[in-house]
Amino acid sequence: NDRSTTTTTSTSNDDDNDDDDDGSLSLIHDDPTSTSTTTMMMDHQIKLLLAISFAIAFINFGFMPSFLSYSTIPYGEIYFYLATNLSNLFLPCAIFLSIWSYSVSTRQIVSETSAALLLSLYILLVGIRSPCPPFKEQRPLLGGSLIVLSWILTSCLFTRVRLLIATK
Repeated sequence: NDRSTTTTTSTSNDDDNDDDDDGSLSLIHDDPTSTSTTTMMMDHQIKLLLAISFAIAFINFGFMPSFLSYSTIPYGEIYFYLATNLSNLFLPCAIFLSIWSYSVSTRQIVSETSAALLLSLYILLVGIRSPCPPFKEQRPLLGGSLIVLSWILTSCLFTRVRLLIATK
């Protein structure tokens, strides 16, 4: 008997928290005259995520592929081969690791995008200095390894950020 009373009491308390003044169950207020700061923040957040998605698509599919040969071939053809194949090989790993990232903040998306953009900037600078990229004369193994690692991380981070934006 006491058990049913507590169950009824907890149910009625839950219903009291969700009801509006008119007695209808509503979680969202549909008052067209009120502009809430939460709605404005969500609007800015959506615009930011769309801008990031556009920038990533432009950089990853339109801009960066043209720098692949300029940034890797000065170190040797093997580094071109490794950057091309390993970056595509690690994409499923990036996708698989992104499966468990359901609750991701916008700050984390922006920071991962910034890391990918910094790596893209390194690839761009190596491609611009193409006949004589950094570490070609002193340590060609280090320079080639850095550029291959940059290509792998850039493609994986761009893919991860696109997935995080899609699931947000």
